[in-house]
Amino acid sequence: MKRRLLGAISACFMFNFSVDAQAAFLPNTGPDTFGYSGAAITADLRDISTSGAFLGLGDDQTSSALNIGFSFGFYGNSYTTAYVSSNGFMGFTAGMPQGCCSGLALPQTDSVNNLIAGLWEDLNNPQGNIRYQTLGTAGSREFVVGFYDVQHYLGGSPVTFEMILHEGSNAIEFQYGSITSDGGQHSVGIENAAGTDGLQVLLSSSSLDFGNTGYLIVPSAVPIPATVWLFGSGLLGMIGIARRKKAA
Repeated sequence: MKRRLLGAISACFMFNFSVDAQAAFLPNTGPDTFGYSGAAITADLRDISTSGAFLGLGDDQTSSALNIGFSFGFYGNSYTTAYVSSNGFMGFTAGMPQGCCSGLALPQTDSVNNLIAGLWEDLNNPQGNIRYQTLGTAGSREFVVGFYDVQHYLGGSPVTFEMILHEGSNAIEFQYGSITSDGGQHSVGIENAAGTDGLQVLLSSSSLDFGNTGYLIVPSAVPIPATVWLFGSGLLGMIGIARRKKAA
């Protein structure tokens, strides 16, 4: 019974992002052992809530293999398919657990591994809309998984967010619309296939004060543009990457 019931960026690929000074609730993090680091960026929901392919997931379910549309590098491995859990994360391992009933600290070896957690918690699809779509042209495509007005279990506190994989750079982007908490533990971050390395962006059961913002995670292999400055103790980073120009 559930807890609630129990109680180089490449020459042809250029990021265009800027720092979100209002998103201090999502801190600059990293690097982890592999070299991933992250920082808050400005809001830019792709909103595939009607254009994306619908994922008919029920409560506590994981999708079949989804075609990313390009090869994506993650912790030294390359993937062309991904799996989505209705509980707010995606991963790259066939048979991936659905992750009920709470977001966990990252990294950890005793639950889901090889994952990207946009908002891992006990969410309750089909009270909401989960979609996926590959956008853009070859060399700079984006694989977008969007959760739109998905409820927490047993209902209420709907959330809207996107997890975005970038071709070429292998960067990972999170975009958040409306984010509310039901008091459960929410986890945001990434973790490798062994569960031995990861980047914890957020682990919180309190208020979620990062609606209408974004977060960008880049691997060490991605060249840092001249507009990125690292300063202060703990390598606090401020990413000032010019915002990605939208197609007209």
